[in-house]
Amino acid sequence: MKAINDCYELNKRIKEMGLVELTWGNASVLEDDFVYIKASGVDVKQKFPTECYCQVSLNTGENFSDLKPSVDLDTHLELYRGFSDTQAIIHTHSKYATAFAQAGMPLPCVGTTHADYFKGSIPVVSFLDDLSDYEKDTGKSIVKHFHNNNISHHDVNACLVQGHGVFVWADSPEKCLESAFVLELLAEMAYYSLTLNPNITFPNHILEKHYDRKHGESKYYGQ
Repeated sequence: MKAINDCYELNKRIKEMGLVELTWGNASVLEDDFVYIKASGVDVKQKFPTECYCQVSLNTGENFSDLKPSVDLDTHLELYRGFSDTQAIIHTHSKYATAFAQAGMPLPCVGTTHADYFKGSIPVVSFLDDLSDYEKDTGKSIVKHFHNNNISHHDVNACLVQGHGVFVWADSPEKCLESAFVLELLAEMAYYSLTLNPNITFPNHILEKHYDRKHGESKYYGQ
């Protein structure tokens, strides 16, 4: 029941925080090899937690609910399978982050606020060529992009999908929600920063200092 409540709260909060309009997004939680994900087209504000969610086997993809899972289910499953320790996933079409995705641009680190949360730019994963298994291959392409480019899914726990939107993951629902919220703020900051100075750069040694002092082995900031 905890996973259902966590999933309910995530889906409710991403709407309350302005990260999701209408049904343009979803969240899921993993517990004991089962993924709990919002049912397709359901308005969580008008339902009880148990009326909103589907229980799906992580290993087989079997749905144990009478409801239809979110269309992005297979993307969530591939991210759980490919990124170890992931316990929650949020997908949004939040305004500024999605603008970067639609432009086909990574979200660059242009200041210390970004560096406090993500150890580098938020990558953008390119369009798929073969759309025969669209949602599943979207998840696989994200995992492949991180592995091929030696990007740690712990240090950068988010990505943009070109022309689509945002995926964020974390080892707890609380961290996942915070990361999704922060990512949208960072995208807005970066948009205005790049508008003021299109040639802006940010030193890598300062990025690493800010990230490591909050997340490294000898972390001492924000504790």
